[in-house]
Amino acid sequence: MNRAGFVCVSFVLVRVMTPERWQQITTIFQVALQRDASSRAAYLNEACAGDDSLRREVDAMLASHDQASSLPTTLRVIQDLASPVTVALSSPRRWTSP
Repeated sequence: MNRAGFVCVSFVLVRVMTPERWQQITTIFQVALQRDASSRAAYLNEACAGDDSLRREVDAMLASHDQASSLPTTLRVIQDLASPVTVALSSPRRWTSP
């Protein structure tokens, strides 16, 4: 008990994922990857059948996959933007005062 007479209690709820649940998530994820954007949402609605937790897990995996897929493009853009700076820094110049 603290000075005000209140008891501080903290707890964490942890949901353990079963191998069967993981298999269900990964199967839906793999099939969803095979679908184009226009049919993916309909497939996920049907496959998850109102199981919001399942849908969130699959959506999170798809978002991570999409983000990881865009990384090489992002790195290429950064590299392209940095190239003129690298060239400018590697070319010594003589500075003269006016």
